[in-house]
Amino acid sequence: MLTKLRYKFTCICTFTTSIVLLTTMIVLFFISKEQLDIRYEHDLDAQLNLLIYNIQNSYSAEHQQYSISYSWLSQLESTNHLVIQISENNKPFHYKGSFQTPTKRQTLLEDAANLATENYHYNFLPYYNTSDTLNSIQFHLRPSRLEHYLVNISTFSLHYSNMQIILLKDMKEYDQNLHYQGLIYTLIFLVATFLLSLFSYWFAGRVILPIAENEKEQKEFIAAASHELRSPLAVLTTNTSALCEEYPIIKTSSFFSSINSECQRMTRLLNDLSLLSYADTKINWSLELKLTEVDTLLLELHDT
Repeated sequence: MLTKLRYKFTCICTFTTSIVLLTTMIVLFFISKEQLDIRYEHDLDAQLNLLIYNIQNSYSAEHQQYSISYSWLSQLESTNHLVIQISENNKPFHYKGSFQTPTKRQTLLEDAANLATENYHYNFLPYYNTSDTLNSIQFHLRPSRLEHYLVNISTFSLHYSNMQIILLKDMKEYDQNLHYQGLIYTLIFLVATFLLSLFSYWFAGRVILPIAENEKEQKEFIAAASHELRSPLAVLTTNTSALCEEYPIIKTSSFFSSINSECQRMTRLLNDLSLLSYADTKINWSLELKLTEVDTLLLELHDT
C-alpha cells in the first residue's frame, strides 16, 4: 500500500512541476522567438535604409537619373541573402540579381507585391507625391514548405520620381535558429522532468517515512499481542478439556459450550490479527462462505 502511495505522490508531484516547467519553457520560447523576429526586422530595415541612402547619392542631376552600382547590389544580396528589386515610376531597374532562390526570382517578387496588395491593403505612393514620407510594410512570405522570406516593400518620392523597393530576405537561418532553440528547450524540459521525477520519488519517500514507521510499529504490536494472547488461550483451552475429561458431566453444561465457543472465536480472531499484520504482502485473499441458521445465531448472541 505504501509503495503504491509513494508512486502516486511521485506522479502527482512530477506532473504538477512538469506543467509549471512546460509553461515556463513555452513562454521563454516565444520570448526568444519575438526577440529573433525583432532582430531580423531591424536588420532588414537597416539594409533598406542603406539602399535608400545609396539611391539618393547615386542621383545625377545632369542626366536626371540614378546610377546605382549593380556590383554593389550583387554584393549586398549575396552577403545578406537578399532579393532586391528597385523600381522608378513602376519601371524596375535592369538588375538581374545574384542571389539564387529555389523559386524563380520574378515569381517571388510578384507574389510579394500581390500579397501586400490583397492581404495587407498596401497603397503605393502616387507619382506626383513629393513627400519624403516612407510608405513601408513588412510581412512573411512562404511560397513553399521549404522557403521562407521576410518581405519589406517601401515606396517614397525622390526628385519627383516614385521609387519602389522590394526586399526579400531569406529566412532559412532564422528557421534553423528557431528549430535549434525548440530542440534546446525540449531537451531542457525532458532532462528537468527526469530530474524532477527522481527528486519527487525521493521526496515522497521522505514524506511517507513516518507513516511507514508507524505501520511497522503497528505490525510489530499486532504480532506481539497475538503471540502473547495465544499462551493464556492455550492454557484456558487445555484446562477446559482436562476438566471435561475429569468431570464428563460438564460437557452438557451451557457454560462449557459458551466457554468452548468463545475460545474458538478467540483463536480465529488471533489468526485474523496475524493475517492483518501481513496485509501489505501479496496474499491470495479468499472468502469462506457457509450457510448459517439465523435462529441459532440469535440464540448464541443471546447466551453470550
